[in-house]
Amino acid sequence: MSTKTLIKNPKIKEEKEIVKVETLLSSADEYPLQNWSKFVKAGYIKRVEDEEVREKVLELIGPCDSVWITTPKDMGEKIGTCFDWLFFIIKPFPYKELSIELQVIDNTAKRHGFKFENKITTTNNRHIFSKIGINMSHGWSLLELDLQKLVFKCCGARFAELCCIRIHGSCRVLRVYTTASYVSQDELPLHYRPCAKSAFSGAKKHIPMINT
Repeated sequence: MSTKTLIKNPKIKEEKEIVKVETLLSSADEYPLQNWSKFVKAGYIKRVEDEEVREKVLELIGPCDSVWITTPKDMGEKIGTCFDWLFFIIKPFPYKELSIELQVIDNTAKRHGFKFENKITTTNNRHIFSKIGINMSHGWSLLELDLQKLVFKCCGARFAELCCIRIHGSCRVLRVYTTASYVSQDELPLHYRPCAKSAFSGAKKHIPMINT
């Protein structure tokens, strides 16, 4: 897990804005799951060469209840970041299940869980635990989560801290990172962008619809 400081809009010198980025997972690292635990009951987790991004990515294959990765490794620990934006550069597989779970703490110290699934199209908001559909097709996608908006619309509170992340099911993962404020792909360094050095034009962007 690493934190870097970036300069937003570097071409406009008088309007430079410092933006902090914290990497939670990078498939290019020597040990990409150093801060993650993994569970495999049926299927596998391994690094493979992706033909589109032309670099090694993390591949999870198996049912959602049989394959997953979780950060932090230890259940008693927390990620601890208070950055408002969370991004996943991820590639679902056609007709395969994928879900992403988050746990956060709000400004009143209450915990809330969120589960994003590609097999549902609606939001089931239970205040403490919400299920949200993500209509992601196959191919590389950029999932953008505004944690402040998410917690406010589903829970009526303010986001304070990110506790843990779990990725289930079948997909490929290139990078997971958080930022202190919104940063577009064009404002990130090349190695943060999907497929920056290949002929692939870029990932499709997905922002989950949150119904209250």
